[in-house]
Amino acid sequence: MGFISLVALVCLSLVNPVYTQPLTDINSWTDAVITLSSDLTGAYHADKACIIRLENGNYWEPLQFDSRTIVLKGSEGANIAEYFRNEDLTAFESSDIQVGGVLYTYEMHEVKEDGTLLVGGKLENHGAISMQSANTVIVIAHTKEGGNPHYTNIGVEACISVLKHYRF
Repeated sequence: MGFISLVALVCLSLVNPVYTQPLTDINSWTDAVITLSSDLTGAYHADKACIIRLENGNYWEPLQFDSRTIVLKGSEGANIAEYFRNEDLTAFESSDIQVGGVLYTYEMHEVKEDGTLLVGGKLENHGAISMQSANTVIVIAHTKEGGNPHYTNIGVEACISVLKHYRF
């Protein structure tokens, strides 16, 4: 999804909150999260992303796995979804955040003004992880080592703000 397409999509969904075009190309959303994680110099801070279903932790749509896709292992998606459904921050705090076979140390959570929950973790020499839920999905993004998680959070939040306007 090109930048112009993303801008058009954001504007259309804000003008018409019941816009229900089927979203079949999840890789475009992965690319959107990464693209929106750029800073003023144009450097991308996120290098991988995925979207999973809040109900069961399965991928939102079938993916073509590539280097820009977070590949969840075993029950990671189900565990993340359960924690978000139950808003169980103690589970993140006590067992940390396992994504893609890497155990990130729980760093923070923030309840946004719209009621969505943003959760972040970090692991030295492995970057950071950011996750936020909306309606029926969870957007997960990885900040590359040396990147700034703040910009990744901006990319995640931007996609969440659009996805909240869709009916799934």
